[in-house]
Amino acid sequence: MISFMKPLLLITALAPAPLCMAQNGWTQKADYGGGARRGAVGFSIGSKGYIGTGHEIGGGATADFWEFDPTTNSWSQKANVYTQGIAYGVGFAIGGKGYIGSLPGFWEYDPSFNTWTQKADFGVVQPRILAVGFSIGSKGYVGTGFNYIGGDPQSDFWEYDPTTDAWTQKAGFPGGVRYGAVGFSVGSKGYVGTGRSSSVLVHNDLWEYDPSTNAWIQKADLPGSARDQAIGFCIGASGFLGTGYGTGNTVINDLWRYTPSSDSWAQVVDFTGGGRAQAIGFSIGPVGYVGTGLTNTISDIVADFWEFDPAQGCSVGSACDDGVPCTINDTVTSSCGCAGTNAPDTDSDGICDLSDPCPLLPNLSNGQSCNDGDACTINDIVTNCVCAGTFADTDNDGICDATDPCPLLANLTPGDACDDGDACTVNDNVDAFCVCQGSFQDTDGDGVCNASDNCPFQPGVIGSPCDDGDPCTINDEVNSICLCQGTGTPDTDGDGVCDTQDDCPNTPGVIGSSCDDGNANSVNDVLNAVCICEGTITPPDSWTVRADLPGTGRKDAVGFSVGNYGYMGTGSNDLNTYQDLWRFDPATNTWAQMADVGGTLRTGAFAFATSSHGYVGEGMDEQGTYQQDLWEYDPLTNGWTLVSPTDPQGNGRFRAVAFSIGDIGYVGTGQTPFGLTQDLWSFDTGTGTWTSRAAFGNGLPRAAAVGFSIGSKGYVGTGTDGFNNNNDFWEYDPATDTWTQLGDFAGTARNSAVAFAIDTKGYLGTGEDNAGDLQDFHEYDPLTDSWTPRANYSGDIRHGATGFALNGRGYIGTGVNNIGFLADFREYTPGTTCCRGFMR
Repeated sequence: MISFMKPLLLITALAPAPLCMAQNGWTQKADYGGGARRGAVGFSIGSKGYIGTGHEIGGGATADFWEFDPTTNSWSQKANVYTQGIAYGVGFAIGGKGYIGSLPGFWEYDPSFNTWTQKADFGVVQPRILAVGFSIGSKGYVGTGFNYIGGDPQSDFWEYDPTTDAWTQKAGFPGGVRYGAVGFSVGSKGYVGTGRSSSVLVHNDLWEYDPSTNAWIQKADLPGSARDQAIGFCIGASGFLGTGYGTGNTVINDLWRYTPSSDSWAQVVDFTGGGRAQAIGFSIGPVGYVGTGLTNTISDIVADFWEFDPAQGCSVGSACDDGVPCTINDTVTSSCGCAGTNAPDTDSDGICDLSDPCPLLPNLSNGQSCNDGDACTINDIVTNCVCAGTFADTDNDGICDATDPCPLLANLTPGDACDDGDACTVNDNVDAFCVCQGSFQDTDGDGVCNASDNCPFQPGVIGSPCDDGDPCTINDEVNSICLCQGTGTPDTDGDGVCDTQDDCPNTPGVIGSSCDDGNANSVNDVLNAVCICEGTITPPDSWTVRADLPGTGRKDAVGFSVGNYGYMGTGSNDLNTYQDLWRFDPATNTWAQMADVGGTLRTGAFAFATSSHGYVGEGMDEQGTYQQDLWEYDPLTNGWTLVSPTDPQGNGRFRAVAFSIGDIGYVGTGQTPFGLTQDLWSFDTGTGTWTSRAAFGNGLPRAAAVGFSIGSKGYVGTGTDGFNNNNDFWEYDPATDTWTQLGDFAGTARNSAVAFAIDTKGYLGTGEDNAGDLQDFHEYDPLTDSWTPRANYSGDIRHGATGFALNGRGYIGTGVNNIGFLADFREYTPGTTCCRGFMR
């Protein structure tokens, strides 16, 4: 049973009172056991009623709780709701359990064990009073009310699920902010109405809530006066609403029955207990109960309790009007409702004959479209409640359009012979779409039908342009015997290309043909757009001084590039070892210091880069300890992440080579605590795993070598094997995990050089050989396996320098020579090969 809820209080139990005589359906029962009370909460569970909490005389809020037994007309005290008093709360019953909320506090009562259990708080934090509460099926609903702190009326609406002990916010009450309203449910719908929006704005509206659609619909207003803090309950298929504060805060005692099926109100007998507000109301079976509350001022608190039997509160069987136009013989029912029998509905369209303009035509009235059942009529319409249309025969052949296979062609059907009026068609007949058409006859496909074509087997007509297939003829046209023929053209420059096809008719060759412009300093000589032989002057390669690396000079640093920036860092000099990182912007020729390389100070480390990240690893720290870690640099966050804490061999290395192909880095050779090594390892930057690869080409240990990649191949060469400098050069193929020896590096054998790749070429220079430091610079072409000398590095001779390639340019800087440690920095711009390179 769903009941309207208000807060309650506790007082001692009273002995059962004798029954008073029924007065038009009202019977006084034993006074509420807790004593005089206002703002209490009441509901029913099974055959018992319950009241508790509220304000007692003197204004204190209580937490007592009492059970009413209609069979003995007696009250018995139950377990207190809560240690603190509650007033103006909400309550309802679901599935044999009762629920009371002080909002946000919320408790469940189990009558079987006489116990209270605290449940999930109501879905808002602000304390709430004078809200409404009711249940529908297995769910409870709470909404509207008044924020106790701040005094703001509310319009929100919430659903409580006891199965999950959870609150879910639903569509807000559409009648606006409201407190002191009435809530009850009938069947599968809930109803909220009356109440206040402010101290002066009181309502008499009613709204219906459908939980299946989470939607509200406004229903008929209460005919009585607007009010707040009234009572509400349901009996059978009707809801009852009455008492409360009217306009001017006067207490009233009327009672109204609401019938959802007809959306109508009917006044029933007034509450015998007199004007009343802040009372409680609930129902048990076919009767309702009303009690406690205020009778006049805030001090006139009462404890009386009354039973209402709607069957005794009206004149059952007397004539009435249920407000439904399609019922007859309306009489008062045993529940004080007004109901009649359905009036006839001859056409069974749901509209009774009394209201149906055409009672023999389902859902139709005069002037509406209809269907007279005759396929040969159109524009059927109801006239004088008769449905009739107009006979449709568009081609006037006596066959209506509905049964005429071709309603626009008189006396013709698909497949019949016809005449489409076009001399260029043959075999005219009516097609499946009732169109008369034939086949267009054009044997040569030139768009001119045979009937009009004097050359029906040759595209075109006599004298029309054509193409005889000879590019060296002009003015081709169809002659008098329907053949395509043109006039020949000359070949003025005698190069075998007729003038009509020759874009350089006075110069042998055509635009783009190879030629010789007589200039030894040009290459790729061709005939240009104005038929002049012209070549491309070969530009020299060049070095440009750029801003020095900030700070002191150093050697054995690392370098790599990501995106539009180059990066250099780490290394050492006689005084310090570094772990700093600097970013170079070629657009502005400026350096910016970035986050230090992860781990510790280091020199002789290796570095490689993918399209989005840089990687620096291993090397030697300031105390000469070999490092084994590998760190990843993210330019977007300027942050370092340790991606491999241990060298795959577990010993670290110094002056190794490194290069990358795609997202895979390759690291090998170098000096370890146990000597030089010739191993090669791949590092998958996606999975962070190392994999052993084929050892460096000649099987000899190597350190201070160089490495770079072009396309899908890696290249490693030069360096020292511990006894001698080397100038051998090797290609590594990851697809087959094999090394191939290439032509030796064209310069002297050396170690501690710099190398990088630009587009499809590799570059190697500087370093030291047996005679000292170097500054020569060479280009490697993998297509021809050849080396070509390029412009020497424009800075001082050096070894232990650092370099990288970026956006078609190369960059070299730092290093050491007999003068000291260097911090200068230069940019290399590749030119065209100026002389024959070394090849083997």
